[in-house]
Amino acid sequence: MSIKNIIFDLGNVLFLYNPEKIIKSLLPETKNKQEYLEKLFLNSMWINKLDKGLFNHKEAKEYLTKTVNLNLEKTMDLCKLYDNWVYHLDIVNGSKDIFNSLLENNYKVYLLTNFQDEPFDRLIETHPFLKKAHGEVVSAKVKMLKPEPEIYEHLLQKYQLVAEECVFVDDKKENIDAAQAMGIHGIVFESSEQFSQDLKKLAVEF
Repeated sequence: MSIKNIIFDLGNVLFLYNPEKIIKSLLPETKNKQEYLEKLFLNSMWINKLDKGLFNHKEAKEYLTKTVNLNLEKTMDLCKLYDNWVYHLDIVNGSKDIFNSLLENNYKVYLLTNFQDEPFDRLIETHPFLKKAHGEVVSAKVKMLKPEPEIYEHLLQKYQLVAEECVFVDDKKENIDAAQAMGIHGIVFESSEQFSQDLKKLAVEF
């Protein structure tokens, strides 16, 4: 059965996600990089509450100001990082080129990502090429996370996709393993060049 649909993860596939670089960009003079990594980007809130849609933006800000025990200056820094991190994701240009080429060659393209609700909407507005996708499933919006089987099933049902006609690319092997368990072809992303070659191995022409 031929591939008709290519499903993209976002982080470290279409966009580089590097919290240390984000901190350096937004707070170049800070001496508190490690603390901010731990209090925000590595905080269990990030995945368990934000990515899963259990906290909205306002609730996250309240958590940062009231629960994370920091002084006023550091709290303001954390809020600046949280408000602006999504604007500091560098595009993986080779992957964007593949994304656009697939569309030009009449493949359907979808997004499946563990991502926060409001930051995802900002990302779409900042990078309009994402609007060309035929659909998306965002973890915070559906309150499911990869690699939970339910999120893959949700994507297939929402867009009436046949698993065997889909290939999913993600940088995490456990997410690809879960997709393959549903019958979806999988590619573990290492580079845009490798991604391109693996698509061609699946007879995807673009």
